[in-house]
Amino acid sequence: MQRILALIYCFVLTTPAVFGQSDSTAMLLRDVHYDVDTENYFSDYKNAKLIANYYCSVGLSDNERYSYEVVVIDSVLMCGFDAPETETMNYISYQKKQILSREQEQELKNVLETAGLNQQRLGIPRPDVAAHTKEVIIVNYGKLKLQGGMICYGSQEEMSLQAKAARAARERRETSSIGGDYDKFIHLMTGFFTNLDELKKEVMKEK
Repeated sequence: MQRILALIYCFVLTTPAVFGQSDSTAMLLRDVHYDVDTENYFSDYKNAKLIANYYCSVGLSDNERYSYEVVVIDSVLMCGFDAPETETMNYISYQKKQILSREQEQELKNVLETAGLNQQRLGIPRPDVAAHTKEVIIVNYGKLKLQGGMICYGSQEEMSLQAKAARAARERRETSSIGGDYDKFIHLMTGFFTNLDELKKEVMKEK
């Protein structure tokens, strides 16, 4: 996880502790390896009662890739978006920090308590090809302690948007080391990142 929690490192310095599936793709999924990361990225927040992290890296190659992250530590929300200057992408380095409302904090706790999230297998899937989307989930809340994720691969095949979405959903499901309704958790976390959609549009250069 080269970039994951770079956002945490940035804020620690200033914040007190408060797609039908082809045979080739099926073969890739069977060969997925899972990295078990023992590093405690939140060691500076030992007294936190709620830690929730969602990280996503998207790209068609190792260089043509952007990432974004949403972190909640108790009532503190931190969001980040990073992209290099490339032929297809604009440079973006964005961070935002704010306090969640009591309603937002409670909504997150409710999701963590009802979504049935669980550790299905140890580790975070490591993609074997450059064109992929990688998602990572880390949660530490009460007895719920998770560190896992999922991947889906990019495709140059001609297919409808509906077929691509179905393929991505299947790949995410088959590679996920997290069980339960993780999309409910992801939807809520990314919803806290209110200008995420704008940044996703801004990052891509016009053809």
